[in-house]
Amino acid sequence: MVANGFNKLYWGFLFILIDFRINGFDILPDIIGYILFAFAFSALASGSSHFVLAGRYNIPMIILSTF
Repeated sequence: MVANGFNKLYWGFLFILIDFRINGFDILPDIIGYILFAFAFSALASGSSHFVLAGRYNIPMIILSTF
């Protein structure tokens, strides 16, 4: 369970940090990365309260990344 959560964090960071554009269109959109973060934080919340707090801060980032 923990390994699955950290795996989702890895892929979330990959989607957010790599900015690959073709004709101005982002091939790897950031919103997918933040949604993967949400899944990872919910999977890892039982291990630490810091992941619960990070999950709360992640919700506005999902909304802001659509713009």
